[in-house]
Amino acid sequence: LGVNCVILFLSAILLVRILATIDSHNDDEKTGIEWNYLLYNFGACAVWLIEVFFNVLDWKGYFDSRDGEESLLQPIQKMERSKRGVIALWIELGFAAYFFIDSTSIVVHLSRKQIHRYAEGMTFDVCLN
Repeated sequence: LGVNCVILFLSAILLVRILATIDSHNDDEKTGIEWNYLLYNFGACAVWLIEVFFNVLDWKGYFDSRDGEESLLQPIQKMERSKRGVIALWIELGFAAYFFIDSTSIVVHLSRKQIHRYAEGMTFDVCLN
């Protein structure tokens, strides 16, 4: 929950900065905001992938108690998943992995011109996150 609140807070800050530079004619300022957005997107995708990965580990039973040890998860958090829930979990893991790989490739191989192209729709994306 704490990590999600941090991402929400960063989303709000980034959205305010994006909206503040919409009418700006300073290309360096726009490139900086767009670069911040692409880094934010990378970080959000990484957090999402880690979160889903731990959900899969939980489903596989890696957090179950063994030999009298206490479980890492509270009993109320442990639930049996239906077949539909498991399918949804694997689909979410696939999406998280795809978007993480995509955001990694974008952040690593960018020129200034590419930053402008890949940051299209960033206002919608930040609001969606």
